[in-house]
Amino acid sequence: MQSATIGMTAIRAPSPYCRCGVLKTEDNCGVRNLKTGRSFQPACLACRAKRLRRYRLQNPANALWSAAKNRATRAGLSFDLTVEDIVIPDVCPVFGIPLIWAGGGRTDNTPSVDRQIPTLGYVRGNIVVISWRANRLKNDASPDELQRLAAYTLHLSTEPKCPTSQ
Repeated sequence: MQSATIGMTAIRAPSPYCRCGVLKTEDNCGVRNLKTGRSFQPACLACRAKRLRRYRLQNPANALWSAAKNRATRAGLSFDLTVEDIVIPDVCPVFGIPLIWAGGGRTDNTPSVDRQIPTLGYVRGNIVVISWRANRLKNDASPDELQRLAAYTLHLSTEPKCPTSQ
């Protein structure tokens, strides 16, 4: 390993190997410095993915904030939230089911940032954390459509069932 001395401090050149022992290449290391053509990533893609998953598991509000910021940027929506604005309740305020953070992948119980008035974007006072299921159900529906769906579902549950063939 090469090293250089600046003043009294020795600076080591980055290792060509990841901590897991894999030789870092452009394919498995991803980012390269355009001026020098050398990689400055400390780990291979697989190790960085593991580290990111561990970080998301330990910091759910940060992960939800980051995802919301990315969605706002892609959709051209307003965004003025801080991580402190992302308050994850123990249970979904819509369905009363426990919210369970798994750090990736979505289940019905996964916390999800909901924009109460979608056109306002991700701004303070316009977001609430609800379950992925509740957010998915209200995704494109208007309040009138949701009421009609509820009425239809209630109607189906109170009508007699079809007689079975014998």
